[in-house]
Amino acid sequence: MMEMPWENFGKVLAEVVELMYYDSDYESESELDSPKLKRQKRALYTPEEEFEVIRDQVLKSEGFDVDFSNIRCEFNFSPVDLLHGNKLTKPPQKDGYLINMFCNMAVEEFNKFYGKKVEFVEAHKAVCHFQAGRKFYITFQGREDNQLQLYQAMIQYHSIKLTQVVFCRPKPPKAM
Repeated sequence: MMEMPWENFGKVLAEVVELMYYDSDYESESELDSPKLKRQKRALYTPEEEFEVIRDQVLKSEGFDVDFSNIRCEFNFSPVDLLHGNKLTKPPQKDGYLINMFCNMAVEEFNKFYGKKVEFVEAHKAVCHFQAGRKFYITFQGREDNQLQLYQAMIQYHSIKLTQVVFCRPKPPKAM
């Protein structure tokens, strides 16, 4: 049986999470800050606790379903704003444009590899991993034979000319 490119992928992924923060991101030391403002600036977790939360989520979801809602640290994993973001593109384009382009590339590779006729519908979520270049973990909706299904793709991106689809797969069911 042929080994798929994503098999055993999650086992090494958590080792690449890095914490990037400044002490000033966490607590206000200024006497001018009101107690209410100090509480707002204080993170729910310490940087070390946030590191554990992110690392565990990256390992469990293989980088795809990381919840950044209670995280204040900057990690080398970060969410991509599909609607309004401009971290990856220049205005007037939005980051969603680049992610949609990656999804179309992934679907094309998936169709070639499996002999399928999946078409890209819409991107749901994307996580960017800053490493030597960038890796994108994208969850998107595809359609095959009028059936909608979620897919996951990992894209290695250095520049438009040096973009590679590492893998594209149907999203695995959640473990109970």
